[in-house]
Amino acid sequence: MPTPSIANGPMKTLDSGGSSTPAPATPTVPPVNGGPTVAMQQKYGSKNDVKLCNPYASDPIIVTYPRVLTPDSASNLYSIGGCYFGGSGSNAKAWVYGPGFKRDLELRFWTDNAIVVALDANITGIGDEGNLKLVVQRQDGKQVQVSGIVFYAARDTIQLNSVPGSWVNLGQPSPNNYESPSKTLYSHGLTVALYRQIRAKLTPASDYYDLSGLPPGWVVDKLDWMQYDALCPGVVTYKQDFGSWGPQWDPGTGNFHFQWGDTTCSGWTPSPFPWIGWYSNITSSEYSLRIWVRGPRGTRPSLH
Repeated sequence: MPTPSIANGPMKTLDSGGSSTPAPATPTVPPVNGGPTVAMQQKYGSKNDVKLCNPYASDPIIVTYPRVLTPDSASNLYSIGGCYFGGSGSNAKAWVYGPGFKRDLELRFWTDNAIVVALDANITGIGDEGNLKLVVQRQDGKQVQVSGIVFYAARDTIQLNSVPGSWVNLGQPSPNNYESPSKTLYSHGLTVALYRQIRAKLTPASDYYDLSGLPPGWVVDKLDWMQYDALCPGVVTYKQDFGSWGPQWDPGTGNFHFQWGDTTCSGWTPSPFPWIGWYSNITSSEYSLRIWVRGPRGTRPSLH
């Protein structure tokens, strides 16, 4: 994960699940385009015993097959078991397809009752797909197919460019300047940047970021945040920090409250008339966020 380059002060980093990393659970593919929920351990096919082939039949039959296909290198090898697949040849093929989707499978092994296939490991730019069909074509052109296949895209982590304003509930007082993405505050390329200033003391509060609107297949992966020191001009007679900083995650989601503190200053700026330059209780609060999300490799989430 690249470390953001921000010159002012230390970068604070926290994993989306908290500062600790839980033991990984067996991932489950979510329903995609109406497809079934399928546990990833089913990718190698059914555990049912392969039925004996009917000696009086001749058409190809698929008995065991993978329910989930992914180009992820750790999982990308799949077996298809059945009857009367014939021998290998230039016209012996296997593929998966659905509306607007078709991918040929790479053949690694082919016999009359067993085939081993893989997906192109470099597939990118395609989201998850459900309710696909798996087709096996014999050398003589005869085909057999099964349905209910799920394509689970390889994953990648990218920075979220912006957060729609409707996803954010800002605490009071409202920011003097709120940018997503940042264009003038601090540095370009931040997911969120905001600045508050008021001529009074205030009570630190929080801003709420609801990221449940991310498209299916996308989850919050990480949050980098930065607080900025208050600029107290001239001769400072009083400066005090209040509150605490950092995200508080909603359990089991990528939504979070960002707790912000503030700094109150009093002092005066050099002037021929000192009483004009006096200021009292100017309170400011400034921070920025880089939000990282994980989803199908080579795509970007569409935000509304």
